[in-house]
Amino acid sequence: MIARLRQGLRALFAWARPVDMALAASILSPSLRVLFRQMRRSEQQHSLNVLRMLRGWGYDDPSLLTAALLHDVGKSRYPFYLWDRTIVVLVKAAAPKLAKRLGHGKPTGLRRPFAISFQHPQWSAEMVAAAGADPLAVALIEAHQRPPTPNPSPVKREGLPETNFSLSLRLRGGKGGDRGVEATTDTSQSDFDLLLTALQAADDAN
Repeated sequence: MIARLRQGLRALFAWARPVDMALAASILSPSLRVLFRQMRRSEQQHSLNVLRMLRGWGYDDPSLLTAALLHDVGKSRYPFYLWDRTIVVLVKAAAPKLAKRLGHGKPTGLRRPFAISFQHPQWSAEMVAAAGADPLAVALIEAHQRPPTPNPSPVKREGLPETNFSLSLRLRGGKGGDRGVEATTDTSQSDFDLLLTALQAADDAN
Protein backbone atom coordinates (compact mmCIF):
# COMPACT_ATOMS: atom_id res chain seq x y z
CA MET A 1 0.00 0.00 0.00
CA ILE A 2 2.85 2.40 0.80
CA ALA A 3 4.26 1.95 -2.71
CA ARG A 4 0.88 2.80 -4.25
CA LEU A 5 0.54 5.90 -2.09
CA ARG A 6 4.02 6.99 -3.24
CA GLN A 7 2.81 6.57 -6.81
CA GLY A 8 -0.09 8.85 -5.97
CA LEU A 9 2.23 11.54 -4.67
CA ARG A 10 4.35 11.31 -7.81
CA ALA A 11 1.18 11.62 -9.91
CA LEU A 12 0.28 14.78 -8.01
CA PHE A 13 3.50 16.45 -9.16
CA ALA A 14 3.65 14.85 -12.60
CA TRP A 15 3.14 18.21 -14.28
CA ALA A 16 6.54 19.37 -13.01
CA ARG A 17 8.55 16.46 -14.47
CA PRO A 18 9.37 15.96 -18.15
CA VAL A 19 8.34 12.89 -20.13
CA ASP A 20 11.11 11.31 -22.21
CA MET A 21 9.14 10.76 -25.39
CA ALA A 22 12.35 9.99 -27.29
CA LEU A 23 13.03 7.02 -25.03
CA ALA A 24 9.51 5.69 -25.57
CA ALA A 25 9.82 6.22 -29.32
CA SER A 26 13.06 4.19 -29.35
CA ILE A 27 11.09 1.16 -28.13
CA LEU A 28 7.61 1.50 -29.62
CA SER A 29 6.37 1.26 -33.18
CA PRO A 30 4.47 4.29 -34.57
CA SER A 31 1.08 2.71 -33.85
CA LEU A 32 2.09 1.88 -30.27
CA ARG A 33 3.47 5.38 -29.74
CA VAL A 34 -0.04 6.67 -30.39
CA LEU A 35 -1.24 4.64 -27.43
CA PHE A 36 1.60 5.89 -25.23
CA ARG A 37 0.67 9.48 -26.04
CA GLN A 38 -2.93 8.76 -24.96
CA MET A 39 -1.78 7.93 -21.45
CA ARG A 40 -1.89 10.46 -18.63
CA ARG A 41 1.37 12.20 -17.94
CA SER A 42 1.77 10.47 -14.58
CA GLU A 43 1.22 7.05 -16.19
CA GLN A 44 3.78 7.85 -18.88
CA GLN A 45 6.34 8.75 -16.23
CA HIS A 46 5.55 5.63 -14.23
CA SER A 47 5.93 3.41 -17.30
CA LEU A 48 9.25 5.00 -18.24
CA ASN A 49 10.50 4.40 -14.70
CA VAL A 50 9.51 0.74 -15.00
CA LEU A 51 11.38 0.55 -18.30
CA ARG A 52 14.51 2.16 -16.84
CA MET A 53 14.49 -0.20 -13.86
CA LEU A 54 14.19 -3.27 -16.06
CA ARG A 55 17.07 -2.08 -18.20
CA GLY A 56 19.07 -1.40 -15.07
CA TRP A 57 18.50 -5.02 -14.07
CA GLY A 58 19.87 -6.11 -17.43
CA TYR A 59 16.65 -6.85 -19.31
CA ASP A 60 16.50 -5.87 -22.97
CA ASP A 61 13.79 -8.15 -24.39
CA PRO A 62 11.75 -5.95 -26.79
CA SER A 63 8.44 -7.52 -25.77
CA LEU A 64 9.15 -6.90 -22.09
CA LEU A 65 10.14 -3.29 -22.72
CA THR A 66 6.98 -2.74 -24.75
CA ALA A 67 4.94 -4.18 -21.89
CA ALA A 68 6.75 -1.90 -19.45
CA LEU A 69 5.66 1.16 -21.41
CA LEU A 70 2.06 0.14 -22.15
CA HIS A 71 0.91 -2.13 -19.30
CA ASP A 72 -1.32 0.66 -17.93
CA VAL A 73 -2.62 2.14 -21.18
CA GLY A 74 -6.06 0.63 -20.50
CA LYS A 75 -6.51 3.14 -17.68
CA SER A 76 -6.85 5.82 -20.36
CA ARG A 77 -10.27 4.46 -21.35
CA TYR A 78 -12.01 6.16 -18.44
CA PRO A 79 -11.34 9.06 -16.05
CA PHE A 80 -9.09 7.90 -13.22
CA TYR A 81 -8.28 10.75 -10.88
CA LEU A 82 -5.79 10.87 -8.04
CA TRP A 83 -8.55 10.64 -5.43
CA ASP A 84 -9.93 7.58 -7.25
CA ARG A 85 -6.56 5.86 -6.94
CA THR A 86 -6.30 6.75 -3.28
CA ILE A 87 -9.74 5.33 -2.52
CA VAL A 88 -8.91 2.11 -4.37
CA VAL A 89 -5.63 1.67 -2.47
CA LEU A 90 -7.32 2.23 0.90
CA VAL A 91 -10.25 -0.09 0.21
CA LYS A 92 -7.96 -2.81 -1.17
CA ALA A 93 -6.00 -2.66 2.08
CA ALA A 94 -8.99 -2.50 4.44
CA ALA A 95 -11.56 -4.64 2.60
CA PRO A 96 -9.93 -6.55 -0.26
CA LYS A 97 -13.01 -8.73 -0.93
CA LEU A 98 -15.19 -5.65 -1.28
CA ALA A 99 -12.66 -4.01 -3.59
CA LYS A 100 -12.54 -7.12 -5.77
CA ARG A 101 -16.33 -7.32 -5.94
CA LEU A 102 -16.57 -3.66 -6.97
CA GLY A 103 -13.76 -4.16 -9.46
CA HIS A 104 -15.62 -6.73 -11.51
CA GLY A 105 -18.59 -4.53 -12.33
CA LYS A 106 -19.11 -2.04 -15.10
CA PRO A 107 -16.90 1.08 -14.84
CA THR A 108 -19.73 3.39 -13.82
CA GLY A 109 -20.62 5.27 -10.66
CA LEU A 110 -18.83 4.22 -7.50
CA ARG A 111 -17.55 1.11 -9.23
CA ARG A 112 -15.62 3.05 -11.87
CA PRO A 113 -12.24 3.44 -10.09
CA PHE A 114 -12.30 -0.17 -8.86
CA ALA A 115 -13.22 -1.48 -12.31
CA ILE A 116 -10.35 0.47 -13.84
CA SER A 117 -7.90 -0.84 -11.25
CA PHE A 118 -8.92 -4.50 -11.66
CA GLN A 119 -9.79 -4.61 -15.37
CA HIS A 120 -7.20 -2.36 -16.98
CA PRO A 121 -4.75 -5.23 -17.72
CA GLN A 122 -7.32 -6.81 -20.05
CA TRP A 123 -8.15 -3.46 -21.63
CA SER A 124 -4.47 -2.66 -22.09
CA ALA A 125 -3.87 -6.03 -23.75
CA GLU A 126 -6.77 -5.49 -26.13
CA MET A 127 -5.52 -2.04 -27.09
CA VAL A 128 -1.92 -3.04 -27.75
CA ALA A 129 -3.01 -6.14 -29.67
CA ALA A 130 -5.21 -4.00 -31.90
CA ALA A 131 -2.23 -1.67 -32.46
CA GLY A 132 -0.02 -4.53 -33.64
CA ALA A 133 2.03 -5.47 -30.58
CA ASP A 134 3.60 -8.91 -30.62
CA PRO A 135 1.83 -11.74 -28.74
CA LEU A 136 4.41 -11.93 -25.94
CA ALA A 137 4.01 -8.24 -25.10
CA VAL A 138 0.23 -8.64 -25.14
CA ALA A 139 0.40 -11.66 -22.83
CA LEU A 140 2.74 -9.92 -20.37
CA ILE A 141 0.46 -6.90 -20.23
CA GLU A 142 -2.66 -9.01 -19.73
CA ALA A 143 -1.01 -10.96 -16.87
CA HIS A 144 0.89 -8.17 -15.14
CA GLN A 145 -1.56 -7.94 -12.24
CA ARG A 146 -2.02 -11.64 -11.60
CA PRO A 147 -0.65 -13.10 -8.32
CA PRO A 148 3.15 -13.41 -8.47
CA THR A 149 4.97 -16.72 -8.58
CA PRO A 150 5.15 -18.06 -4.99
CA ASN A 151 8.48 -18.31 -3.15
CA PRO A 152 10.74 -16.83 -5.84
CA SER A 153 14.47 -17.11 -5.24
CA PRO A 154 16.16 -13.92 -3.97
CA VAL A 155 18.70 -12.21 -6.18
CA LYS A 156 21.44 -9.82 -5.21
CA ARG A 157 23.48 -7.96 -7.79
CA GLU A 158 26.37 -5.61 -7.18
CA GLY A 159 25.14 -2.02 -7.07
CA LEU A 160 21.49 -3.01 -6.76
CA PRO A 161 19.34 -3.66 -3.69
CA GLU A 162 18.28 -7.22 -2.95
CA THR A 163 15.09 -8.07 -4.78
CA ASN A 164 12.50 -10.73 -4.08
CA PHE A 165 12.16 -12.26 -7.50
CA SER A 166 13.99 -14.90 -9.50
CA LEU A 167 15.98 -13.90 -12.56
CA SER A 168 17.30 -15.94 -15.44
CA LEU A 169 20.96 -15.17 -16.07
CA ARG A 170 20.42 -16.03 -19.72
CA LEU A 171 17.63 -13.47 -20.06
CA ARG A 172 19.70 -10.87 -18.24
CA GLY A 173 22.70 -11.49 -20.42
CA GLY A 174 24.71 -12.32 -17.30
CA LYS A 175 27.21 -15.10 -16.71
CA GLY A 176 27.41 -17.45 -13.79
CA GLY A 177 30.83 -16.12 -12.87
CA ASP A 178 29.83 -12.46 -12.75
CA ARG A 179 30.90 -10.92 -9.47
CA GLY A 180 27.92 -9.77 -7.43
CA VAL A 181 25.44 -12.21 -8.93
CA GLU A 182 24.16 -14.72 -6.39
CA ALA A 183 21.54 -16.61 -8.39
CA THR A 184 21.19 -19.47 -10.80
CA THR A 185 18.64 -19.99 -13.54
CA ASP A 186 15.43 -21.44 -12.13
CA THR A 187 14.56 -24.09 -14.72
CA SER A 188 11.18 -24.73 -13.11
CA GLN A 189 9.94 -21.36 -14.35
CA SER A 190 9.24 -20.62 -17.97
CA ASP A 191 10.86 -17.70 -19.70
CA PHE A 192 7.47 -16.05 -19.69
CA ASP A 193 7.17 -16.34 -15.93
CA LEU A 194 10.63 -14.87 -15.48
CA LEU A 195 9.81 -11.89 -17.66
CA LEU A 196 6.44 -11.44 -15.97
CA THR A 197 7.97 -11.57 -12.49
CA ALA A 198 10.50 -8.91 -13.46
CA LEU A 199 7.75 -6.70 -14.90
CA GLN A 200 5.67 -7.06 -11.74
CA ALA A 201 8.63 -6.27 -9.50
CA ALA A 202 9.55 -3.14 -11.45
CA ASP A 203 5.90 -2.07 -11.56
CA ASP A 204 5.51 -2.47 -7.79
CA ALA A 205 8.74 -0.56 -7.16
CA ASN A 206 7.63 2.45 -9.17
